Amino acid sequence: MIRDRLDLASKWLVVAVAFSVPLPAAWISVTTGLFLLVWAISGDFEERWKRIVRHRVAAISLALFAWMGFTMLWSPAALRPSSDDWWHYRELLLIPLAISVIDNPIWCRRIFFGFLCGFGIALVTSFLRWFGVLHDMGGLGPYAGFGGHTGFSTMLAFVGFACIWLARKWPAQRWAWYAFGIVCVGNLFFINTGRTGHIIFLALLPLLAYSRFRFKGVALGLIAACIAAGALYGVSPRVKDRTDEMLSDARKFHQHGDTTTNDGLRVGFWLNTVELIERHPGLGGGMGSFRPEYRALAEQKGLTGNQITPNPHNEYLLVWSQTGIIGLGLLLWLWAAQWRYARGLGQCEGYLTHGLLVAMIVGDIFNSFILDNLEGHFYALLTAALAYSWPRGEADAKTI
Repeated sequence: MIRDRLDLASKWLVVAVAFSVPLPAAWISVTTGLFLLVWAISGDFEERWKRIVRHRVAAISLALFAWMGFTMLWSPAALRPSSDDWWHYRELLLIPLAISVIDNPIWCRRIFFGFLCGFGIALVTSFLRWFGVLHDMGGLGPYAGFGGHTGFSTMLAFVGFACIWLARKWPAQRWAWYAFGIVCVGNLFFINTGRTGHIIFLALLPLLAYSRFRFKGVALGLIAACIAAGALYGVSPRVKDRTDEMLSDARKFHQHGDTTTNDGLRVGFWLNTVELIERHPGLGGGMGSFRPEYRALAEQKGLTGNQITPNPHNEYLLVWSQTGIIGLGLLLWLWAAQWRYARGLGQCEGYLTHGLLVAMIVGDIFNSFILDNLEGHFYALLTAALAYSWPRGEADAKTI
């Protein structure tokens, strides 16, 4: 039947989107667009809606996306820019749509391995740039695969963490997984320049220790993270340069209130966004309101050039400023529900979900991951990949 073929195509297109996440942005756009098209014409909406409702993470993600759209009603921005800003959060819609086509957990595993295959290509490309075989990416960050160094460093940190659990799930290939993880961590700290990934990986160490020693492990993990940070500062020129830059910017801001440095600009964005939040903390300014409101505030303060931003580089502040405490509450509820849901998954899938959330929670302090194309799709597709426990093989899948 045509409907069955379209249903199968929609599943493979989710895998294709996951494969495209670490690759050029155009690939993500094309595969996502094809998935949305096939999903819309393949039918069986009643059953898909039931899957969305049954999966709390999918339902909350859809509710957050809908609330963001609703806030356009009181946004001072025109309809076009407001809807464009809303569409930047389309990954929140992609989560329930992807989960709605998963009728067998084997597809979750295929989605995850589709992502790993694409990431493997990006990782090889990163090393080829480092060796000078391919040209570097200039302002996007040297040796960063196909995207910026922030997104690539985030994926490096997560995959390095994931390899530990994949080795436990498939012990026959554990040395291959360990080797893959070591290569990722080596690239992260000795080649990549993305500080976000550095911080995320260190933040994952307490989670790793918790899995072995429970709450005592959190303290041990924090100690290990501090020791690792100090050791990496001493042996990695990348870590040392980026850390020295951060400390210098912090010192200039603390002593002179300098908001013209890289990190000084970021702090300035945060402080100004808090002022916007104070104007409408409950319902927010409406989707699309951040840019006009921030520009008006900047004019009042005499800020110019790169001191004016379309994005405060903090997901929590951006969501709160535009969609109010309700929007921020839905975002935090989404992550809390996902964390709790992960406890009912298999050990590997559960800790991978927790690792994904740690990456998002930490990364969103310094960036707007869901808003960003690469990082947002990374979160959405891995959420779908970890929606259910994976079967170990085709025979296991048939019994589920």
